Amino acid sequence: MREVELGSLIDRVRGSRSDPLDRVEWAVALAGTMNVVADHLIRHFVAEARGDGLSWTQIGDRLGVSKQAVRKRFVPDADLGIFARYDESARHVVVLARDYARNLRDPAIGTEGG
Repeated sequence: MREVELGSLIDRVRGSRSDPLDRVEWAVALAGTMNVVADHLIRHFVAEARGDGLSWTQIGDRLGVSKQAVRKRFVPDADLGIFARYDESARHVVVLARDYARNLRDPAIGTEGG
């Protein structure tokens, strides 16, 4: 398995930014992206475990949380509101965008380029 090493991340940030405050901002954005990817990695395997017939209780026990906690985190909202008409893939993209915006402390997501 390829592990992410702190030293290589530090080198990546240093190599892309010269201003110390730009480095802090870039490091926060990079860490946020990693958090989003990590969360989706976990979601993938939780969904796979559910598909294999494992219960919420079994998954929660393995994660060290209650059945209710694991369901609250990993079950899609019952009320999808305006997103109900979209397929799972489109909703996934919106969730990624929302999480990315939150990590950047941006109050909104949109279609315009950065």
